Amino acid sequence: MSSMIEITFDKYLTYPEITAYLKSAAEANPGLASLESVGKSYEGRDIWALTVTNKATGAPGSKPAIYVDGNIHAGEVTGSMAAIYLIDYLLRNYGKNEDVTYLLDTKTVY
Repeated sequence: MSSMIEITFDKYLTYPEITAYLKSAAEANPGLASLESVGKSYEGRDIWALTVTNKATGAPGSKPAIYVDGNIHAGEVTGSMAAIYLIDYLLRNYGKNEDVTYLLDTKTVY
């Protein structure tokens, strides 16, 4: 199994860095995360959607969900970093933190 890219939150990530991180998160956590492109930007870049839930406790669409969006506009980079922080926290703490484990066992985060 691969491992997630280690990132820090003392700088904003570029689009290639975000893409690499999201791909590594999905590859390192196949039971909890899946990545898909939900469209293309005006400049032809993939618009990524990461689904985070414990797939063993039910399909993502069968659970109550929350949708977190970041970087709707290219210059609004703080939203993407907040979303990535949430992703990183949930995936790194599943099975270690009771609240995170319960959340991903019973809910879906998009």
